[in-house]
Amino acid sequence: IVRIDGDVLVAAFHDAISGARFCVDLHLKALEVDWPKAILNHKGTTDTVLDESGNVTLWHGLQVKTAIFKGKPLTKKNPITLRVDYYGPALQAANEITNLTRAGEILTLAQTAKEIMKEDPDLDVQITSLGEVSLSIEKTEIVRILPSVLSGRAAHLQQVEAINDGRFDPTAHSSGKTVKPPSGDVIIVFVDIEGSLILWEEFPREMEQFTATKNRIFTECARLYQGYQAAIEGDASMFVFAAAKDACRWALNVQQRMTKADCPEEMIDQPSIIFTQTLYDDNGAILLKGVRLRMAIHGGIVLSETPESSNKPTYKGICINKAAEILNESKGGEILCLKSFS
Repeated sequence: IVRIDGDVLVAAFHDAISGARFCVDLHLKALEVDWPKAILNHKGTTDTVLDESGNVTLWHGLQVKTAIFKGKPLTKKNPITLRVDYYGPALQAANEITNLTRAGEILTLAQTAKEIMKEDPDLDVQITSLGEVSLSIEKTEIVRILPSVLSGRAAHLQQVEAINDGRFDPTAHSSGKTVKPPSGDVIIVFVDIEGSLILWEEFPREMEQFTATKNRIFTECARLYQGYQAAIEGDASMFVFAAAKDACRWALNVQQRMTKADCPEEMIDQPSIIFTQTLYDDNGAILLKGVRLRMAIHGGIVLSETPESSNKPTYKGICINKAAEILNESKGGEILCLKSFS
């Protein structure tokens, strides 16, 4: 066990099959717990649900959701407990999969599921593809794993939501339609975190928490202003817009929401880290608080190609290189662009 934060357990295994067996056993054993009556009285969340035959219990009491991600995390030893903690892009991707997971299911990448079944072909589970998802590290296929005895859960999960309801597409509008990737003459927005490396080294757990908040804000604002998230590399993201006004509104909205976002207290007003200091205007209103985002906007003609192995286009063009150069001149809380663009 790496750590326990409230109701969240983070565990590490030497191989994917061990993680899968752990998750399967966890779902099965949760049905055997003698839950207190006070817990069972919460209708809709702790109900006892049987399959169509009435002989198999699908849910009973508290419902767990689990996610499996195989990767190479960064590690850091706690100087007090001497325990090794994990952080970085791998943990960020694992958190993203967890956020997509519904109660009663196990989610993982399709490639990981293939490795699991290759290592143990006799593992008694049902695997169902749920489509593609854009994680911070890549766009890839997500699958649901259920113990075969609990395969009836799939029908209940589909009744709760349609599989293609947008939870696997971070650029879906609130209307349910997917943003079409812009092409030709576009607007590029680059965004990253000021002092990202220092923050990850000093506050790995807090950065994981903040990253989830940041990604949610990005997604919600992209839905409002038709932004397409074209690339993610570490803490840096590239969004593409068809109209300059949408790009500017997205950037302004994100920056405004950042001043009100739930930033872990440990990363606010650190004496030794100047870019975590809270700044106020003359009237006492907050201008900057906690983690700060740098942004750059530039427009121009791009070439886009969609590889056969992915439905996600890649962009190339001088305007992208220029936007990256502008970002390097930006400071936390700023949105920079060339005077000619403004």
